[in-house]
Amino acid sequence: MSKDSSHRVVVLVADAITWIGPCRAGDLLGFADGDVMRIEQGPATPEKVVTGASAILDRMLSLGGELVTALTGADAPDNLAEDLEQHLRAKHPAVEFVTYRGGQRDSVLMLGVE
Repeated sequence: MSKDSSHRVVVLVADAITWIGPCRAGDLLGFADGDVMRIEQGPATPEKVVTGASAILDRMLSLGGELVTALTGADAPDNLAEDLEQHLRAKHPAVEFVTYRGGQRDSVLMLGVE
């Protein structure tokens, strides 16, 4: 996994200002290397979770990688892992994908790339 484990997608609980712009409670924030890289306006529908997570994965894999590990959170949409795997097959077919039900409450999804 990368040295910074801050690759994740979270649902914002309060309004905030990020370096890429303002966001509101209920928005999805995508983090890569600990920095906000994507804001998906809420509500956090399953489609928006997949869109945000896919964008973060694409950014992470732009530097290379052979294996993506995903830990789905307690509030992750039921088909999140399958949808992410489908995205990877289309965009990064050589990358392996492993997913676990992490059950974490602080993020919808945590990601690692090796």
